[in-house]
Amino acid sequence: MPNLREIDLRVILKKYYPIVFLLIVFAVCVDLLGMVWKITEPLIAGGERDAIVEQLEKTFPAEEGNEWAEVKVGPEDDAYSYYVVVNGDNIINFSFMGAGAGRNGDIRVLISFGYEVPLGEEFDAQVVADEATIDMIFATKQIETPGIGDKAFEIEFTDTFIDRIVDEVAYAPDGDMDIITGATVSTKALIDIVREEARPRLEALPSAQDIETAVIAMRAAAAGATE
Repeated sequence: MPNLREIDLRVILKKYYPIVFLLIVFAVCVDLLGMVWKITEPLIAGGERDAIVEQLEKTFPAEEGNEWAEVKVGPEDDAYSYYVVVNGDNIINFSFMGAGAGRNGDIRVLISFGYEVPLGEEFDAQVVADEATIDMIFATKQIETPGIGDKAFEIEFTDTFIDRIVDEVAYAPDGDMDIITGATVSTKALIDIVREEARPRLEALPSAQDIETAVIAMRAAAAGATE
């Protein structure tokens, strides 16, 4: 005949077994997700970079004498990339990524500002932030509703950003940018990303020396590839 201690143990195990089992399953799932993320993160990042390069080369074609170089700022394990377009001896464009939340998920956008300065010449990033005008807005990631929210990322709307300075990127009552009917959340999300990300990124541009070094390395690599 089982004693009371054995009975109590059986009752406890019966009562809490589902909870313990679920905790074990949860822990295993978290570990698996972590492993999957470690494998897929580089692939996702590589795919985004390919999309950035394709868009830069489409907007600033090499046939017109344009070249671009990636300049990383910050510690190696957490560096932030700027994409600098040069034409001859002049920098003509600074591009970088911005991110935010849409209605259905994350949005990632390539934000591109035109500003001309001689390559290697020191410049005031604050002046660039005040005066540079938008050349291009391009979404590398968005999962907004097809035919509704994703209208915010079609060229008919993204072109309304072109030639605006940072302070002109705003919707009513602070500005005059239109909101797409039926895509209010997605439209505002895109405008907010550009407005909130652009100035801090422009004010933190890499130095003229770092840009020149990156351009020299890019040109050397390109020359080596053609030999």
